[in-house]
Amino acid sequence: MALKRRSFLAGGSAFAAVGWAGGRAGVVSDPLPEYYCSYVAGLAEKIRTLKNTPGVADGFFFFTDPHVNANKRFSGRLIAELIRLTGLNKVFCGGDIPSAFGTKDDLDAEMAQYNQFWSAPIQQAGGMLFNAKGNHDFTIRTSRTSTDGWTYSSQTARDFYMTANGCRAAVTNDDAPTACYYYADDAAAKIRYVVADTSDAASDDPRVYWGVKYVIGATQLAWLAERALATVPDGYSVVVIHHIPLAPITASDSEVKRFADFRQLLEAYQNRGRVSLSGRDYDFSDARGTILLDLTGHHHSDRVNYYNGILHVTEACDAAYRDYIARTPFAGVLPEKKAGTVFEQTFDVIQVDPAHGLLYTTRVGGGQDRVFHVKPVSVAVGNTRAFAAERLKGAVTWFCYDGDGAHTDSQAAMPDQYWTFRRDRASVDASGTVRALAPGDVTVVALDEYLNKEIFGVKVCAALR
Repeated sequence: MALKRRSFLAGGSAFAAVGWAGGRAGVVSDPLPEYYCSYVAGLAEKIRTLKNTPGVADGFFFFTDPHVNANKRFSGRLIAELIRLTGLNKVFCGGDIPSAFGTKDDLDAEMAQYNQFWSAPIQQAGGMLFNAKGNHDFTIRTSRTSTDGWTYSSQTARDFYMTANGCRAAVTNDDAPTACYYYADDAAAKIRYVVADTSDAASDDPRVYWGVKYVIGATQLAWLAERALATVPDGYSVVVIHHIPLAPITASDSEVKRFADFRQLLEAYQNRGRVSLSGRDYDFSDARGTILLDLTGHHHSDRVNYYNGILHVTEACDAAYRDYIARTPFAGVLPEKKAGTVFEQTFDVIQVDPAHGLLYTTRVGGGQDRVFHVKPVSVAVGNTRAFAAERLKGAVTWFCYDGDGAHTDSQAAMPDQYWTFRRDRASVDASGTVRALAPGDVTVVALDEYLNKEIFGVKVCAALR
């Protein structure tokens, strides 16, 4: 069932009591600065062209990690304007609204400013806003070395997040009063959007810092398995969205282990398998949908990996941080997020073509556009397969990397120093021909001269005997 009106009203009074005024905080309705005019017009034309491309069934905006105090605060208005110009109206926030450091008053102010600069303009432009909870939401540390901080309850988080209009219209777990997970169907496009909560518990002591816990509890896992996935209608595609990533490359090693149950649930569904979670057995041999992608934030950079049959995509942060430069591979030297330039914000417009197994991303801000081939192809060890980047123009360059992990240097200032990929599973030559070397998952990347990308997944299988 959708969130009930009684719950919505209770939530509204709860967050108003701590200083969050929702839409009443004021709407930023001034025109965008002059330097955005031609830029936004070009973006809108590109989005409309893709929208009219045969097979493209739906599209949505995705921004993540706004960290309000470190944000130039134009992305909400940019999205609102693009909603008006393109007719796309789904908007997903990937979480981490406030900054990591500050006081309780700072935390309250940043949540109110999220309403003012993002939530209100997006919804008043006709957007449907869906929020995913981040690990830094509703919790803050006074300074990097301080032992002081503040953490709001999980109930307060629900009262804030689930009052967005998209969340109110979604199906959530009415039996869990603090649930910030849900799904929403687009019947015309035959797509189910599943939003999970990778931090679904918080400290009982409000005076601890960073007290939101990295966990998907048994209650949420069961609901995701039994309600969000098991009930997907025949012929539907599924887009899964949450904050912390699950797979190697996109996630840290500790996150891969921590969220193994959730990842294995998605893999069992995708591959029509079985999985045991918290003492319950689930059999998805008769599942009727297909996961198009698992979409996340958290690491402030663009990352992609095909892993066990699922495309995992992590997006760069919207905040004006430099770490998106160092941590994003295959993107060249990205621009700094300087105020007064079109690079001050970073988010994507994602348009999906389930019929052809394609996903298009249009970048707003620093970075490039990408085309993903959703379904990995199988190649047996010792065999080759030729790939063609048909959606890129001109000469292309090819790379590939193994999907089971890479070495990263967190102190590196540039991506070619930050990332050391492995290429033991496959190789790719200058023509795009992949040679399968050892069983495992491989991501293949084609880049044009502007570093726009067309990306493929390969499952290297054991050689046939």
